Amino acid sequence: MLSTITSSFRFIAITAVLLVSVLASAPLSRAGTRDPQADASWVVFTHTVDDRNSYYAVTWLNDPALNGNPGARIVVCAGPGWGATLADPSALGVFYDHSSARWLIFNQDGQIMRSGMSFNVIVDGPVTTHVTSQSDTEYDWTRLDHPDANGIAHARIFATPVFEGIYHNHPLGIVQTNLGNWAIQNLDSARMPAGLRFNVLVVGSGIGFVHQVSEQGSPTSILSHGPTGNPAARLFVMPVQNGNSTHISPVPVGVRRNGSSYYEIYSLNGAALSAGAMYNVIHWTPISIARAWFTRRHLLVEIDRECEPGMTVLIDGVAYATMPHRRRPGVLKVKNGASATGSVLRVRESSGLLSIPFFLQ
Repeated sequence: MLSTITSSFRFIAITAVLLVSVLASAPLSRAGTRDPQADASWVVFTHTVDDRNSYYAVTWLNDPALNGNPGARIVVCAGPGWGATLADPSALGVFYDHSSARWLIFNQDGQIMRSGMSFNVIVDGPVTTHVTSQSDTEYDWTRLDHPDANGIAHARIFATPVFEGIYHNHPLGIVQTNLGNWAIQNLDSARMPAGLRFNVLVVGSGIGFVHQVSEQGSPTSILSHGPTGNPAARLFVMPVQNGNSTHISPVPVGVRRNGSSYYEIYSLNGAALSAGAMYNVIHWTPISIARAWFTRRHLLVEIDRECEPGMTVLIDGVAYATMPHRRRPGVLKVKNGASATGSVLRVRESSGLLSIPFFLQ
């Protein structure tokens, strides 16, 4: 049975890769020239599935930081956003399709990606890779070796499998070993194979927190911390078991706005969350560009917050220095930034986080 499912899904995935004509009707981002500081840049965005960017069990991502970039490192989380109409309870993976030069998210169990499903995506920056081996794998887990995680109790860790010939249809969690290190674990107790690649995100307690479910028998749990009242925030969640918890829940979860001013963790398959279960949670709010226009000597870029020192503007992937406008706290002045219309603009914060793409008309 398992081999039949795997073979069927392999046929679906290969068919989806070959039918790249599906992408012809989807709006394409301009990849532009790769920024020489691209390794220090990273992006966070929400991807929503529709009929133009999906086929059977896969959905193609579309972002200038990803298109044509097979070395990108991606971590994804299911079910985010305000008004996401559908949840995806399947175990997820990511894969680079060389024929279309695009990254895709796929359901490991072969279930169809339906229009309205939504995912939060983080690319590069603090994301690293981990490949399982016989030396670091035991039973259902693989031990991580990361300088920001080894022996650090407050590390917040997230992981996404990368398809390189091995499907991994298992729910994942992060567990603390007896030695105080961290590991990725299959929550269904399936043996962890060697040679499996994970993209791994590790952050400190300053940007993330641990949420513990207090409700009993409920499929949702309102977050006690985080960006309340901010629909532009991008959140990621992953089950965790540390020294303060007694168990870890295999129920697939996502994070969403609950219709008021709060975010909540919610069950993707409708099952009740386990009281006492703990989850790593992180959140970012990328800059949004409101408008951009040219003067005689400068390109002016208006963003949704006050400008900060160290911000740069990327025009088709090429970085330009900026200075804040003296009379407008939310406007950046770009020196020598003259460019034809049709360019892709992004603002890069001093941390390397890139804004949502803006297409100059």
